[in-house]
Amino acid sequence: VLANGVVPDANQSVAYLEYSMPVRVPVSRLRTSGRVYGRVVDGESGHGVANALVRLGPQMAITDKLGRVWFGGVPGGEHRVSMSQETSFADAVFVGDPRISVDSLRTQPTTFTFAIVRSARVNVVVRRFSVSRTGLGGKTDSLTESGAVANATLVLANPRDTLYRTANEDGEALFTDVPPGEWILSVWDDAPAFHRYEPDRMELTLAPGQAQRVAFRLIPRRRDVQLPDATVPDQPRS
Repeated sequence: VLANGVVPDANQSVAYLEYSMPVRVPVSRLRTSGRVYGRVVDGESGHGVANALVRLGPQMAITDKLGRVWFGGVPGGEHRVSMSQETSFADAVFVGDPRISVDSLRTQPTTFTFAIVRSARVNVVVRRFSVSRTGLGGKTDSLTESGAVANATLVLANPRDTLYRTANEDGEALFTDVPPGEWILSVWDDAPAFHRYEPDRMELTLAPGQAQRVAFRLIPRRRDVQLPDATVPDQPRS
Protein backbone atom coordinates (compact mmCIF):
# COMPACT_ATOMS: atom_id res chain seq x y z
CA VAL A 1 0.00 0.00 0.00
CA LEU A 2 1.51 3.28 -1.03
CA ALA A 3 1.16 6.33 1.21
CA ASN A 4 0.80 9.41 -0.97
CA GLY A 5 2.66 7.56 -3.71
CA VAL A 6 5.76 7.07 -1.54
CA VAL A 7 7.17 3.62 -0.82
CA PRO A 8 6.86 3.05 2.94
CA ASP A 9 9.89 2.66 5.13
CA ALA A 10 11.05 -0.86 5.80
CA ASN A 11 10.17 -0.46 9.49
CA GLN A 12 6.54 0.38 8.75
CA SER A 13 3.79 -2.27 8.54
CA VAL A 14 2.41 -3.08 5.10
CA ALA A 15 -1.11 -4.42 4.34
CA TYR A 16 -2.11 -6.33 1.20
CA LEU A 17 -5.65 -6.29 -0.18
CA GLU A 18 -7.10 -8.80 -2.65
CA TYR A 19 -10.31 -8.61 -4.70
CA SER A 20 -11.82 -11.59 -6.53
CA MET A 21 -15.00 -12.43 -8.50
CA PRO A 22 -16.27 -15.98 -9.11
CA VAL A 23 -16.45 -17.07 -12.76
CA ARG A 24 -19.89 -18.67 -13.33
CA VAL A 25 -19.49 -21.59 -15.76
CA PRO A 26 -22.57 -23.81 -16.36
CA VAL A 27 -21.86 -27.42 -15.42
CA SER A 28 -25.32 -28.93 -16.08
CA ARG A 29 -27.80 -29.01 -18.95
CA LEU A 30 -29.62 -25.78 -19.61
CA ARG A 31 -33.07 -25.90 -18.06
CA THR A 32 -35.35 -24.43 -20.67
CA SER A 33 -39.03 -24.88 -21.36
CA GLY A 34 -40.15 -27.49 -23.86
CA ARG A 35 -37.54 -30.05 -22.81
CA VAL A 36 -37.82 -33.59 -24.16
CA TYR A 37 -35.69 -36.55 -23.04
CA GLY A 38 -35.98 -39.81 -24.94
CA ARG A 39 -34.43 -43.19 -25.54
CA VAL A 40 -34.33 -45.36 -28.65
CA VAL A 41 -33.91 -49.11 -28.13
CA ASP A 42 -33.68 -52.19 -30.31
CA GLY A 43 -37.09 -53.85 -30.23
CA GLU A 44 -35.60 -57.35 -30.22
CA SER A 45 -32.68 -57.02 -27.78
CA GLY A 46 -33.84 -54.04 -25.70
CA HIS A 47 -30.39 -52.42 -25.97
CA GLY A 48 -30.00 -48.73 -26.71
CA VAL A 49 -29.39 -47.76 -30.33
CA ALA A 50 -26.36 -45.46 -30.58
CA ASN A 51 -25.66 -42.81 -33.24
CA ALA A 52 -29.25 -42.71 -34.51
CA LEU A 53 -30.30 -39.34 -35.95
CA VAL A 54 -33.67 -38.59 -34.35
CA ARG A 55 -36.02 -35.86 -35.57
CA LEU A 56 -38.55 -34.21 -33.29
CA GLY A 57 -40.55 -31.45 -34.92
CA PRO A 58 -38.04 -28.87 -36.25
CA GLN A 59 -35.09 -30.29 -34.29
CA MET A 60 -32.61 -33.12 -34.76
CA ALA A 61 -30.28 -34.88 -32.33
CA ILE A 62 -28.06 -37.99 -32.24
CA THR A 63 -28.43 -40.69 -29.62
CA ASP A 64 -25.52 -41.45 -27.29
CA LYS A 65 -24.04 -44.91 -26.68
CA LEU A 66 -27.03 -45.84 -24.48
CA GLY A 67 -29.58 -44.67 -27.03
CA ARG A 68 -30.45 -41.50 -25.10
CA VAL A 69 -31.31 -38.21 -26.80
CA TRP A 70 -32.20 -34.70 -25.55
CA PHE A 71 -34.10 -31.77 -27.03
CA GLY A 72 -34.59 -28.27 -25.61
CA GLY A 73 -36.91 -25.41 -26.47
CA VAL A 74 -39.37 -27.66 -28.33
CA PRO A 75 -42.54 -25.70 -29.25
CA GLY A 76 -45.66 -26.80 -27.42
CA GLY A 77 -48.07 -29.11 -29.18
CA GLU A 78 -48.04 -32.53 -30.76
CA HIS A 79 -44.90 -33.64 -32.59
CA ARG A 80 -43.89 -36.76 -34.47
CA VAL A 81 -40.64 -38.58 -33.78
CA SER A 82 -38.84 -39.99 -36.80
CA MET A 83 -35.39 -41.24 -37.74
CA SER A 84 -33.07 -40.55 -40.64
CA GLN A 85 -32.09 -43.77 -42.38
CA GLU A 86 -28.68 -42.39 -43.31
CA THR A 87 -27.29 -42.69 -39.77
CA SER A 88 -29.46 -45.53 -38.40
CA PHE A 89 -29.36 -49.22 -39.15
CA ALA A 90 -31.06 -50.17 -42.39
CA ASP A 91 -34.83 -50.58 -42.73
CA ALA A 92 -35.58 -49.39 -39.18
CA VAL A 93 -39.07 -48.29 -38.16
CA PHE A 94 -40.67 -47.34 -34.88
CA VAL A 95 -42.95 -49.74 -33.03
CA GLY A 96 -45.93 -47.97 -31.53
CA ASP A 97 -47.29 -44.45 -31.88
CA PRO A 98 -44.38 -42.05 -32.63
CA ARG A 99 -46.37 -38.96 -31.63
CA ILE A 100 -45.66 -37.11 -28.38
CA SER A 101 -47.37 -34.10 -26.81
CA VAL A 102 -45.13 -31.31 -25.47
CA ASP A 103 -46.28 -28.72 -22.93
CA SER A 104 -43.95 -25.71 -23.27
CA LEU A 105 -45.00 -24.39 -19.83
CA ARG A 106 -44.18 -27.59 -18.01
CA THR A 107 -41.10 -27.45 -15.79
CA GLN A 108 -40.46 -31.20 -15.93
CA PRO A 109 -39.22 -32.65 -19.24
CA THR A 110 -41.42 -34.77 -21.49
CA THR A 111 -39.99 -38.26 -21.80
CA PHE A 112 -40.39 -41.05 -24.34
CA THR A 113 -38.98 -44.48 -25.10
CA PHE A 114 -39.37 -45.96 -28.55
CA ALA A 115 -38.37 -49.36 -29.87
CA ILE A 116 -37.27 -49.82 -33.44
CA VAL A 117 -37.30 -53.00 -35.50
CA ARG A 118 -36.63 -53.98 -39.09
CA SER A 119 -39.41 -52.88 -41.41
CA ALA A 120 -41.54 -55.19 -43.54
CA ARG A 121 -42.26 -55.00 -47.29
CA VAL A 122 -45.42 -55.82 -49.23
CA ASN A 123 -45.26 -56.39 -52.99
CA VAL A 124 -48.71 -56.23 -54.60
CA VAL A 125 -49.68 -57.29 -58.12
CA VAL A 126 -53.08 -56.62 -59.75
CA ARG A 127 -54.09 -58.71 -62.80
CA ARG A 128 -57.15 -58.77 -65.06
CA PHE A 129 -58.87 -62.05 -65.94
CA SER A 130 -61.46 -62.87 -68.58
CA VAL A 131 -63.78 -65.82 -69.08
CA SER A 132 -62.68 -68.59 -71.42
CA ARG A 133 -65.69 -70.36 -72.90
CA THR A 134 -64.74 -73.95 -72.28
CA GLY A 135 -67.97 -75.09 -70.73
CA LEU A 136 -68.63 -78.07 -72.97
CA GLY A 137 -70.12 -81.29 -71.82
CA GLY A 138 -71.19 -79.85 -68.50
CA LYS A 139 -67.74 -78.42 -67.67
CA THR A 140 -67.55 -74.94 -66.14
CA ASP A 141 -65.93 -71.99 -67.87
CA SER A 142 -62.42 -71.02 -66.74
CA LEU A 143 -60.64 -67.69 -66.16
CA THR A 144 -57.64 -66.67 -68.24
CA GLU A 145 -55.24 -63.86 -67.36
CA SER A 146 -55.60 -61.04 -69.86
CA GLY A 147 -53.15 -58.39 -68.64
CA ALA A 148 -52.17 -56.04 -65.84
CA VAL A 149 -54.39 -53.47 -64.15
CA ALA A 150 -52.35 -50.26 -64.28
CA ASN A 151 -52.90 -47.17 -62.08
CA ALA A 152 -54.95 -49.04 -59.49
CA THR A 153 -54.79 -47.30 -56.09
CA LEU A 154 -53.85 -49.65 -53.24
CA VAL A 155 -54.37 -48.88 -49.56
CA LEU A 156 -52.52 -50.48 -46.64
CA ALA A 157 -54.09 -49.38 -43.37
CA ASN A 158 -54.28 -50.01 -39.64
CA PRO A 159 -55.77 -47.90 -36.81
CA ARG A 160 -52.63 -45.72 -36.70
CA ASP A 161 -51.41 -45.29 -40.30
CA THR A 162 -52.73 -45.34 -43.85
CA LEU A 163 -50.33 -45.90 -46.76
CA TYR A 164 -51.14 -45.41 -50.44
CA ARG A 165 -49.48 -46.77 -53.58
CA THR A 166 -50.38 -46.71 -57.31
CA ALA A 167 -49.80 -49.76 -59.47
CA ASN A 168 -47.40 -49.24 -62.37
CA GLU A 169 -47.97 -50.30 -65.97
CA ASP A 170 -47.19 -53.88 -64.99
CA GLY A 171 -49.88 -53.79 -62.31
CA GLU A 172 -47.32 -53.88 -59.47
CA ALA A 173 -46.90 -51.71 -56.37
CA LEU A 174 -44.42 -51.92 -53.51
CA PHE A 175 -44.94 -50.88 -49.89
CA THR A 176 -41.62 -50.37 -48.06
CA ASP A 177 -40.71 -49.31 -44.51
CA VAL A 178 -43.91 -50.89 -43.16
CA PRO A 179 -44.00 -51.29 -39.35
CA PRO A 180 -44.67 -54.90 -38.33
CA GLY A 181 -48.15 -55.75 -37.07
CA GLU A 182 -51.72 -56.15 -38.28
CA TRP A 183 -52.68 -54.44 -41.57
CA ILE A 184 -55.60 -54.44 -44.02
CA LEU A 185 -54.80 -54.24 -47.74
CA SER A 186 -57.45 -53.28 -50.29
CA VAL A 187 -57.97 -51.72 -53.73
CA TRP A 188 -59.24 -48.16 -53.38
CA ASP A 189 -60.73 -47.85 -56.88
CA ASP A 190 -64.15 -49.18 -57.82
CA ALA A 191 -64.11 -52.14 -60.18
CA PRO A 192 -65.37 -51.59 -63.76
CA ALA A 193 -68.95 -52.48 -64.58
CA PHE A 194 -69.77 -56.19 -64.28
CA HIS A 195 -66.39 -56.87 -62.62
CA ARG A 196 -65.10 -57.25 -59.09
CA TYR A 197 -61.78 -57.54 -57.27
CA GLU A 198 -61.01 -60.88 -55.70
CA PRO A 199 -60.43 -60.79 -52.81
CA ASP A 200 -62.03 -57.48 -51.91
CA ARG A 201 -59.51 -57.05 -49.04
CA MET A 202 -56.70 -58.90 -47.29
CA GLU A 203 -55.75 -59.09 -43.62
CA LEU A 204 -51.96 -59.24 -43.24
CA THR A 205 -49.82 -60.00 -40.20
CA LEU A 206 -46.31 -58.72 -40.92
CA ALA A 207 -43.24 -59.78 -38.93
CA PRO A 208 -40.02 -57.69 -38.62
CA GLY A 209 -38.00 -57.91 -41.83
CA GLN A 210 -40.69 -59.92 -43.64
CA ALA A 211 -41.21 -59.52 -47.41
CA GLN A 212 -44.66 -60.65 -48.54
CA ARG A 213 -46.08 -60.86 -52.06
CA VAL A 214 -49.85 -60.77 -52.62
CA ALA A 215 -52.14 -60.57 -55.66
CA PHE A 216 -55.55 -59.15 -56.53
CA ARG A 217 -57.60 -60.40 -59.48
CA LEU A 218 -60.07 -58.32 -61.45
CA ILE A 219 -62.63 -60.85 -62.65
CA PRO A 220 -66.04 -60.70 -64.36
CA ARG A 221 -69.06 -60.93 -62.12
CA ARG A 222 -71.29 -63.92 -62.55
CA ARG A 223 -74.57 -62.65 -63.99
CA ASP A 224 -77.85 -64.46 -63.67
CA VAL A 225 -79.60 -65.13 -66.96
CA GLN A 226 -83.31 -64.51 -66.92
CA LEU A 227 -85.48 -66.13 -69.59
CA PRO A 228 -88.70 -64.42 -70.62
CA ASP A 229 -91.87 -66.07 -69.39
CA ALA A 230 -93.01 -68.39 -72.19
CA THR A 231 -96.43 -69.00 -70.66
CA VAL A 232 -99.17 -67.86 -73.04
CA PRO A 233 -102.28 -66.65 -71.27
CA ASP A 234 -105.51 -68.44 -72.09
CA GLN A 235 -107.41 -66.89 -74.95
CA PRO A 236 -111.12 -66.31 -74.56
CA ARG A 237 -113.13 -68.91 -76.35
CA SER A 238 -115.50 -67.81 -79.05
